[in-house]
Amino acid sequence: MQEANWWKTWPEARALSDGKRLVFYGRSEDWIPKSLKKVTQTPDYIVDMNEGYHGTAYQGIEVFPPEKLFGDDKDNVYVIITSGVYEGIVENLLREGFEAGRHFCCCPEYRDFLVLDSIRNYRQDVYITCCDYNDSARTRGSRGGGGIFRYSLPDAKMEKLAEGQYRQVVVVEDRIYAVAYVEQAIHVFNWSFDLLETHPLDHPNYCGIAHDRINDTLAVVNAGTDEILILSRTDFREVDRITFSRKSAQGQNSAHHLNDVCIDGASLFVSYFSHSGNWKIGQYDGGVSNSRYRRAARSTGTINGSCRVCGARTARSSRMEIFAISIPCADGCTSTTRPLPANSQALPGPGLRRNVPISSG
Repeated sequence: MQEANWWKTWPEARALSDGKRLVFYGRSEDWIPKSLKKVTQTPDYIVDMNEGYHGTAYQGIEVFPPEKLFGDDKDNVYVIITSGVYEGIVENLLREGFEAGRHFCCCPEYRDFLVLDSIRNYRQDVYITCCDYNDSARTRGSRGGGGIFRYSLPDAKMEKLAEGQYRQVVVVEDRIYAVAYVEQAIHVFNWSFDLLETHPLDHPNYCGIAHDRINDTLAVVNAGTDEILILSRTDFREVDRITFSRKSAQGQNSAHHLNDVCIDGASLFVSYFSHSGNWKIGQYDGGVSNSRYRRAARSTGTINGSCRVCGARTARSSRMEIFAISIPCADGCTSTTRPLPANSQALPGPGLRRNVPISSG
């Protein structure tokens, strides 16, 4: 692609200009002094659109209008654009028959501008969910309200596609499954964001949702009960219900505050505020845990670490593999814990039955 050809390194620019007369395009007090230190020959002349520079010299090099360059033999000169505002100069050179790379390049000193070019030309639609209320006077309220939005790059255009208080969404084939937080349901959309189906959920406070491609099930995470509900995608029948920890199994409300979820192969990843289940008293030892949650692949492990309070080594059984998080001391020092050391291991253990906690918190 010719566009990429006008970005060169200094070794490339020196090789391309070897045996030719060198011309700088743009009388820049920034880029010319820097370029003169990198080239192996003195430029024949400088060209610039500014008439005030014509007939003058800069760094001992005469300055001319661009017409001098356009009348020159393009195969016997090599042009280095020494102006940071290079887009219009590139267009002028291409229009005059100069070939990017072969006849000219941008100053390699600002080659990082190539990254800016890629950002300006990058096209992507980003889909965003928001659970705000439409009333800005309410907690979690805003003028724009909640919904599903599409942010389009590079136009920086934001468009609301669906109205409501939505949490995580997951795309399966040509359908979009979204957790409607306040309505306590899963909404199913097409890519035109027509609401096709509504499936009620059994409790409030569901947040995350993920799709298991192998079993064609949906995992839905509840921040209030700290449970992961497994539903059949075809009929939304409950297939399994996973309790995150003993605390949640004992009915403690939102001890961990599970949030988002994703599934990769046989592994289910879930994020949370607190692994120890103490975020409500200020212990935000949150993180991400990985459960091999399918019956055929479920496993447990022993997590090794040490308590910040008493310094005691501790080993706790868990169905979750822990990544850079903390574990409470076996002796009950749960107020503060420290991250697992780099050499901590999750050791294989026996499989667990369904509805057995996946965390030892």
